[in-house]
Amino acid sequence: MTALEKEAQNVYIDFKTAMLRSGFKQKEVAEMLGTSQAQVSRAIKGGADPKSIELRNKMTKILNMQTQEA
Repeated sequence: MTALEKEAQNVYIDFKTAMLRSGFKQKEVAEMLGTSQAQVSRAIKGGADPKSIELRNKMTKILNMQTQEA
C-alpha cells in the first residue's frame, strides 16, 4: 500500500467513524449538502477532485470533527 493509499484509507476511517458517532448515513449527509450519496462516498474515500475536497471540508463541520486538512 502506498502512502497516498494509506492516507485515503485514514480519511475514509475518520469520516465513517464521525458519521457513526453522529448517527448520520451517507444519504442524510448528502441531503444536508445538496449533493448525491455517490459524491459523498467519493469524498470520504479520499477523492482528490475539487468537489470532494469541498465536501470533506463541509462534512468536517457538519460532523463536528476536529479541523483537518481534507
